[in-house]
Amino acid sequence: MGAILVSGIHRSGSTWLGNMISLANTVVYIHEPFQVGISFKYGRGPLNYWYEYLHAESDAEQQEQMLIFINYLKNVNYFDFRDLKTRQPEKLIRTLNNIWKKMIAKSNGKFRYLYKDPIALFSIEWLINNIPDLKVVISIRHPAAFVNSIKSLGWGLDFNHIKRQQSLVNRYLRKYAKEIELIAGNRKATIIDEGILIWNLIHERIKQYQQQYPRWCYIKYENIASNPIPGFKSIYEYLDLEFTPKIENRIKFYTTHRSSKGQLIRDSKNVVSAWKKNLSVDEIDAIATGTKALAKHFGYSFV
Repeated sequence: MGAILVSGIHRSGSTWLGNMISLANTVVYIHEPFQVGISFKYGRGPLNYWYEYLHAESDAEQQEQMLIFINYLKNVNYFDFRDLKTRQPEKLIRTLNNIWKKMIAKSNGKFRYLYKDPIALFSIEWLINNIPDLKVVISIRHPAAFVNSIKSLGWGLDFNHIKRQQSLVNRYLRKYAKEIELIAGNRKATIIDEGILIWNLIHERIKQYQQQYPRWCYIKYENIASNPIPGFKSIYEYLDLEFTPKIENRIKFYTTHRSSKGQLIRDSKNVVSAWKKNLSVDEIDAIATGTKALAKHFGYSFV
């Protein structure tokens, strides 16, 4: 069986999705290997832009470096041995058991890598053409929920990373070319303005993927967060993974508890509607107006 890619817009629960999928004994989670710059774990990757568009006509040397980098990722140690320091006997036994099972899976050839990386979104076609039997899972999120999330973190985007990729803009984002040009040179743009445009760019490409690759797995964060067990059963089936009672119980635990430092635990249902409390009426109106067409396509309302 091939590798797995979990992508989509950032702040859409992709880390949570990746970790829940990697509860399967044969799956090892690789966190955002295609980020720009130097990672303490992966070294320097071959991409130069956030949300880079790598394609068949890209620089041949860069494509070769990407292939070398992907092969290198297979040799990085992904077992988190920090959990072995726990003073809780049950957690220590569980950690040792998980490491042992994944090592067995690797030795008998049943090992599957899961690349979790929103930054890879525009390069998915290149990845499926260069990673055999790659299975794709794409996470989608309500525009107001996304903007609320990046606003709370102060996470904007330097739109010059998009503007400088003319092949990407001309091929897939042409309708937003003027907006990209304007916001890339506007230091006074608000986080709301930036969030609206980021959401539109990402979901425009996701819409195109839906039309071209309808058999990929597209997950609306709100749906799976509100009803995680049927959602993850469907994902596991798509990925040809066994959804065991043990995995079901662990997902229930991870989706019904509030966040705790160092643990991927969340009160999923409450996360979905947080934007209604945190954003002002004017901010919600601006987001609704700015994302109207695409929000309707993905079945989102602002009520």
